[in-house]
Amino acid sequence: KKMFNKTIKIIFLFIIFFFLNTVEAKDKEQFYKIKTFEYLTSIVEFESKFIQIQENEIQTGHFFKKNNRLRVNYDEPSNIVFVIKQNKAMYFNKNLGEVQYFNTKKNSTKIFFDLFNDINFLNNAKFFFKDSMFYFSKNIEIANESNLIKIFFEESPIRLRKIEIQNKEVKTTFYINNMNFNPDFEDNFFSLVNPL
Repeated sequence: KKMFNKTIKIIFLFIIFFFLNTVEAKDKEQFYKIKTFEYLTSIVEFESKFIQIQENEIQTGHFFKKNNRLRVNYDEPSNIVFVIKQNKAMYFNKNLGEVQYFNTKKNSTKIFFDLFNDINFLNNAKFFFKDSMFYFSKNIEIANESNLIKIFFEESPIRLRKIEIQNKEVKTTFYINNMNFNPDFEDNFFSLVNPL
């Protein structure tokens, strides 16, 4: 009987320990979701450098944000510019003198726009914590294709550091650095007017 009681106590303690750890993990997840939301919504404008890696091909460039518009400039040799707003984006290839417009809902530009402008973007994302970094992971369907998105943040202070987009064909990683929250933009910098 003593052995039985001891076993029951051990099981009971294990259940309590498991429950407390689960509650603590949920609290931690909620804490970081709130902090991340506050961080992202506080960014009215910024500029940063990025390194993009896709199938061992490396490209560099700059991200820019002001209010509800984004701009992505790829450095040489690509020399491509994207200007993005909620439902429309412009592609401008400077080398070829080519301009195209497209709907953001049908490609990965939607991910970048929603990250900074959709308050519900991280609501159903899974949360992971490792060392001094944490990240959110979620699946998004774009043009009938499933994409696994991972968004990595430095913990203290909270800073966006990396975005991964994985679909069945390719994985693309953006490393973000040198963020400046006080940029000086010209009035037409985020214009969707044909630059040619």
